[in-house]
Amino acid sequence: MNQERPTVLILGTSGEVGSMVYRELQSTEQYNLVGTYSKNPKPGLIPCNICNPECLKRTIGENKPSAILTFAGLAREKLCRDNPEETHAVNVVGVENIVRQAEIDNVSLLYPSTINTLTGYNNGEICTEDTKPLAKVDSVYGQSKIQAENIVKSSSLIFTIPRTDLVLNRNYGIAKLFKDNGLAKIMINGLRFPIYIKDYSEYLQLFINNPTKHTGIIHLFSQEFQNGSKLADVADTIIKRFNLAQDTIIIPNATEFIPRRNDYSPMPIYITPTANDNLPNFVFTSTRL
Repeated sequence: MNQERPTVLILGTSGEVGSMVYRELQSTEQYNLVGTYSKNPKPGLIPCNICNPECLKRTIGENKPSAILTFAGLAREKLCRDNPEETHAVNVVGVENIVRQAEIDNVSLLYPSTINTLTGYNNGEICTEDTKPLAKVDSVYGQSKIQAENIVKSSSLIFTIPRTDLVLNRNYGIAKLFKDNGLAKIMINGLRFPIYIKDYSEYLQLFINNPTKHTGIIHLFSQEFQNGSKLADVADTIIKRFNLAQDTIIIPNATEFIPRRNDYSPMPIYITPTANDNLPNFVFTSTRL
């Protein structure tokens, strides 16, 4: 007889990272997944507003998950800076609501965080889970993540807080920017610690399957980036990994780049897309093409 698959509640499945995680876990066919949305309905997802304790109580009570993964929240720095009260309500109070209900129902919790909250990271240094959290003074998002981390850490829950930097997937984040030619500007100096979504998913599965052995704070990254990598090198790696370009030229001393929109693009590095099997190709160069 097959053992019944554990139920996993993924809060914020309508968001970018939440939806990727949902698809990765779904592909394993090992879990009964329950995904939620707050404002943007999507097929197969149920409504749940983490700012509403009664809604959380009902959602957790009806589905009886063995683990909760919470990807609900505001993550864009500018959005958070422009809406500090909403950021606090969602990213801090909302997380507290999740924690309190999870304590009542005795459910393990995975709360994803970011290494952007770490002092060393902000100084361009290599960070570990022992690095003291300290968000930039003007980072409303970073401050909210630290407050939420502290709420989770002070709870009675079995929990894990994976801190990540860039999550890499062909249709998300920096790779999607290249793919769609929608990149505005990216700083390419300083070390980054990316993780491929498949590696991220593998850690989530370890926690879901045996939460007591994977507790606390952990800094997650893919092994090829364990010592940190300049974003220019990350761009080169993922462009090749996801077959987004045939040729790349990395310019180590450049500070930033944008895609070339027209002949008057003001930046020193240009990304010129050309069609090939409906995929854009990008050539990095320090001169106009």
